[in-house]
Amino acid sequence: MPEIIIEQNGKEHKLSFPASMDTMPAVKGLRLATILQTRQQLAEKQDELGLADNAIDYIEELTGAKRDIVRLITAETAAFIIEQIEELWDIKGYERSYFDIDGVRYMFPRGNQRHLDTTTLGEWSDAMDAQSNFDKLKDGHYEAVLRCMAIYCRPVIEVPVKRKEKRGKWIFGRWHEVEDTEMQVAKYESKDFQARYDLFAERLTMQDIIDFDFFLRRQLKTSAKVFLYSGVEEAQRLAGLLGGSTDG
Repeated sequence: MPEIIIEQNGKEHKLSFPASMDTMPAVKGLRLATILQTRQQLAEKQDELGLADNAIDYIEELTGAKRDIVRLITAETAAFIIEQIEELWDIKGYERSYFDIDGVRYMFPRGNQRHLDTTTLGEWSDAMDAQSNFDKLKDGHYEAVLRCMAIYCRPVIEVPVKRKEKRGKWIFGRWHEVEDTEMQVAKYESKDFQARYDLFAERLTMQDIIDFDFFLRRQLKTSAKVFLYSGVEEAQRLAGLLGGSTDG
């Protein structure tokens, strides 16, 4: 990670910050996105005092340094850091279908032919609530995306199954039901949401969130069940909140 050194009362303080979204923790990225949004609003109002305080908030969150240390950074250095980090937000999501945490694989949602086709009413209702109310969430859009990840991205687990097995040869063979196990994506249960959300917020990076945001916006355009579950107008409204479109 890049570092800057600040001296205070003869003591050096090393401040480091992420150089890419791959190394930026999700929880930090959520807060930075909100501070950045506020910064843009202040810039439109030409609020110089507000921008100065916002820069302190931004670097304090970015580096984890105490506020009195951040205030010692020169304006030139602060502007350089903010410029470097703001460039990171101008990226596109990568094509992917899963991520791993501590050896456990979490799958993006998928259907038979179109993604999200197998979404249940419970999943869709909870996801709709997270997205349609994102403006009320403390960390805005990306917090809403993370909430959708906690709903849709569930672990691959081993589950017991029964299958048919033929025993014997030729016409003497008989089919028997045997117990076995196979790997399946866990079913959605609302009670697991908060624990999964907390885990994702702590262990995922902003790149993970951006990749899922990219995936979700793209799949909203092609998911046939979106229109069945919520109606065309509601699906278009949701896609608009996410920055996508259901046209085409």
